[in-house]
Amino acid sequence: KQEAGAFDIQDVSQPIGDKMVSRHPHVFDPNYVSTEDEGSVAAWEARKAQERSPSSSMLDSVPRGLPALLQAHRVGEKVSRVGFAWPTIQGVYDKIDEEMEELHEAIDQRDPDAILAEYGDLLLSVSSLGRFLNADPETALRLANRRFGERFRTVERLANERSLNLHDLDLDGLEELWGDAKKIESTRMRDSAPIKDTT
Repeated sequence: KQEAGAFDIQDVSQPIGDKMVSRHPHVFDPNYVSTEDEGSVAAWEARKAQERSPSSSMLDSVPRGLPALLQAHRVGEKVSRVGFAWPTIQGVYDKIDEEMEELHEAIDQRDPDAILAEYGDLLLSVSSLGRFLNADPETALRLANRRFGERFRTVERLANERSLNLHDLDLDGLEELWGDAKKIESTRMRDSAPIKDTT
C-alpha cells in the first residue's frame, strides 16, 4: 500500500519503536532511576497502563474470539499481574467449594438463570487452577476429552463383543463396562511402558 500513499515503513516502525522505548526506560532513558522491582511483571503492567486511555481496560487485549475456557485463563493471568489473585492454591480450592455450594442452592431453587450464572462462576474458578498448576486449560481439557473418547470407544467395543446393547443397559451395567475399559487401558499402558535397564 506504500505505492498508493497509504503508509510507509516509517508509519509502521515508529509506533513499535515508541512502545519499546516507553516500556523499557531502564534501557533507553539515560536519566532513568531504576527501582528494585524494575523487572517485575507489576512494573511492566504499570508502564503498559500509562499507555492506555482512561476508558480502556487491561482486559481489552484478551481476544474475544478465544474459546471461553482459554479466555477465562487469560483474564485470570491479566488480573493476577496487578495482584488481583489468590496468594495460594488453597484460596482457589476454597473458592471452588464456595461456588459449588452456590450452584447447589440455585439448583434447589430451580432457577435456570441462577443455575447458569453459578455454573459459569464455578467454571471460572476452576480455570484459575491452571495458573497455579502451570497447566494450560485447553490442553488439559483436550487431553481429558481424548482419554474419555478412547475409553468410551473401548466400552462400545466390549459391548459389541459381548452382544450387549448399550441402550438396554442400566447404569450399573455401563459402569461395569467402563471399569473393564479402564483395566484394558491400564494394561495397555503398562505393556507399552519402556523397560528400565536395572543392570
